[in-house]
Amino acid sequence: MTHSQTNTHKHYQQLSFSDRATIQALRAAGDTATVIAQKLHRSKATISREITRGSVTQLDSKRHSHQVYLAETAQAMHDRKRDRTGHYAFLKTGRAFFNALARELTRKPRVHSVDSFVHFYRDQGKACPSTTTVYRYIDAALLELDNMTLPKKLRRRIKGYKNAHKRKNKKIYGDSIELRPTAVNDRTGVEHWEGDLVKGIRLADEPALMTLTERYSRTEIIVKIPDYHAGTC
Repeated sequence: MTHSQTNTHKHYQQLSFSDRATIQALRAAGDTATVIAQKLHRSKATISREITRGSVTQLDSKRHSHQVYLAETAQAMHDRKRDRTGHYAFLKTGRAFFNALARELTRKPRVHSVDSFVHFYRDQGKACPSTTTVYRYIDAALLELDNMTLPKKLRRRIKGYKNAHKRKNKKIYGDSIELRPTAVNDRTGVEHWEGDLVKGIRLADEPALMTLTERYSRTEIIVKIPDYHAGTC
């Protein structure tokens, strides 16, 4: 017997308000659920369920009732149902948890990480979202926290071959050196210094050399520093 196997993964994508507006227009034009499904590249079952959920009863000029699909009504029903789910509901019902999390992660010295605080909160018998959900909220800027308050996450490499050379979470200390003025690149102006740090043994408490080079005159200053902690320079 021959078995047909495939590694293709199907990802379901919910209907947007634009899709629902298209359904309303096509229904008003007399298209069936089958035709609408073909035009939107969706399954017939998806379109049929959507039409059923989003239809309301209206009266015509002769006071005869009939079902009409309305995009705004369908979208409102979808939003209400989504807000009742756990993923979105925690944003409304879990304010005490998120406020406590913000206090803990901004406290100095800090005791908890996101993961440890989630477990600490649950051990007290209180409900809270998972660690993954909290990180998702932070990435989506839904909380008062941001990735700058998570130092380990800023250094974390994103898994996957597509992200091998990308840094999603990165501290921005200022403009990139690639954006420096043309006069600096062409060495046509004075008083433009370029600094560098020369390290030998990669230990934070070992001596290092700090170099400063004036790009126009090539004047160079070399200073030995006891270590390369931030406070030393």
